[in-house]
Amino acid sequence: MIRLASMAVLLALLSPSAVACPITDAAASAQDDAAKVDFVKDVLPIFRERCFECHSGDSDEGDLLLDDKTNVFDDERSDAAIKPGSPKESSIYRRIVLPADDSDIMPAEGDPLTKAQIATIERWIREGASWPDGAVQPVVAKKPPEILRVPELDDAQTALVDAAVKRVRTAGGTATKVAATSNAWYVNIGLLGKKLDDARLGELLAGLEPALVWLNLGRTAVSDEGASVLAGFGELRRLQLQGTAITDRALDSVGKLAKLEYLNLYGTSITDAGLERLAGLTALTRLFVWQTKVTEAGARKLAEAIPALEIDLGASAQDLAAVAKRIEEASRPVNDLCPITGKKVDPKKTFAFEGKTIALCCSDCLQKFAKDPKKWFPKVVFRDPKSAATTVDADATPVLLNAKCPVSGEAANAEHSIRIGDAAIGFCCGKCKAKFEAELAKHPEAKARFVGK
Repeated sequence: MIRLASMAVLLALLSPSAVACPITDAAASAQDDAAKVDFVKDVLPIFRERCFECHSGDSDEGDLLLDDKTNVFDDERSDAAIKPGSPKESSIYRRIVLPADDSDIMPAEGDPLTKAQIATIERWIREGASWPDGAVQPVVAKKPPEILRVPELDDAQTALVDAAVKRVRTAGGTATKVAATSNAWYVNIGLLGKKLDDARLGELLAGLEPALVWLNLGRTAVSDEGASVLAGFGELRRLQLQGTAITDRALDSVGKLAKLEYLNLYGTSITDAGLERLAGLTALTRLFVWQTKVTEAGARKLAEAIPALEIDLGASAQDLAAVAKRIEEASRPVNDLCPITGKKVDPKKTFAFEGKTIALCCSDCLQKFAKDPKKWFPKVVFRDPKSAATTVDADATPVLLNAKCPVSGEAANAEHSIRIGDAAIGFCCGKCKAKFEAELAKHPEAKARFVGK
């Protein structure tokens, strides 16, 4: 399955021909400081609704079970899941407040937690994380969970792994066993950011070769030279290289990881030629190449070589073209004559009001209109009289310009949309919307085209 995308194509078409209100977020509801947060009434419902799917019963991703108090407060954890009194030292809190496009955010699927839910969990931890015994009945596993394992390690290998884990933690990364009864490890040194270069990567990982199954190097300074060491980590199943400085040359090493199942190359300089070096990874099922130089043809060629592989490039080029066309139509001025002077308008001097793009004749008139649009709007002579009756109803469900999310390729949902006059661009979830908004933030001239919903 191939998902095709090019957010740059969409943004390039959003010229600053109209001005609208910037994106805004609804403020989270205030909480009553007089009463302490009640775990059973306030926190547990959030865990059940958003966390139990991956962290209860059969599912203990990251060796974390939120239906098991003993597991949550396990003193032997290298990185406390919840440290009473200190949200910033609690890994659960740190992950729920990550940016929506961060691969380590929790929940991993669906929308991020709301501001109110995050505030509740933060306050509960800050107040001591009171968790009454017996408050949660563990979810009964329907079947024994499948635990990811690697071949048994001898004493010398175990000593090298233990030393490497200590180095990673001392440096500021995290190292966690995939499960308590497994000898497979998950390492995240993407937390070091640009401080992690090629030389340091090799130093930190040395000794983990037979035990490392998940590795996050996202947004670090790792380049092709550093990535060359990855060829020695044959147990890797999941590898995140998003936002690094790698090029196609790095995929010579990655292409040797026969057990690799998940690979994130988002925001790198990878091209179609690089993808060809992954054709032998028959275990690969998920590949992210959004905002790379990979083309539709290159993605299709790799998908033919690995039939079970899903390549994520976002929405189709056809969908993006349709969205761009509707945006262009929505931004076209509705008038030929300036409502202030009656002169012919300059199509570059526009202002968005009541869901319409109003053109003015000059900068002075544009400023006058912007200062008091309610005064001048009634004087607009519409090119098409029928369009004069349509205004934006901020409370109404917007008409979507697109059928599929421009980020994921899934069905667009009006509940997750960005307004463009009386229409909107729809996304499948809040995370995808946040990704698009983050990209918009880099293009102020494009951001001015939207009214946030």
